[in-house]
Amino acid sequence: MTQPSKVRRSDLPERMRTKLAELERRVQKAEVAVVIWMRHFTAAERKALGDDEYFAWRDNGRTAGMWATVREVSRDQAIVAIAYVLDWLDTKTSNQLLKALGGGTENVSKPRWLKEKGEVWFEGKIVRRIRNASRAKNIITILDVFEESGWPPKSYQPRHLPG
Repeated sequence: MTQPSKVRRSDLPERMRTKLAELERRVQKAEVAVVIWMRHFTAAERKALGDDEYFAWRDNGRTAGMWATVREVSRDQAIVAIAYVLDWLDTKTSNQLLKALGGGTENVSKPRWLKEKGEVWFEGKIVRRIRNASRAKNIITILDVFEESGWPPKSYQPRHLPG
């Protein structure tokens, strides 16, 4: 089990404290919680929070609290991670904030599928762009599944396809 950071916000440089406060105001809104609930939490994570987005938001300390609970990070690390997955932070700033908060730079260790933009990002770069969604339904389905499952380190390919 990962231990949340012991770094206090007050220990950070002023510019980082200001950035975190700005991001926190945006992240904690109920409409952001809905987006995180639907697009970024897996079914297992939603279940761990009680399968009710409103009660999870209310009872866990709003959006950052929900994320911190299921991802086992500090609230401040959760704020940074949420801002990153919502494209409110670039990779460099996200990594700087996570490092200052005593966490790793896990945001860049996994790809990100931004379905609305049709882009797959990895380590701060676009590695795949889907230009014609109607012709790429299968790849979109696969990317949706990987995104929903949190980009597991290993996937299994069936040896024999039914035929």
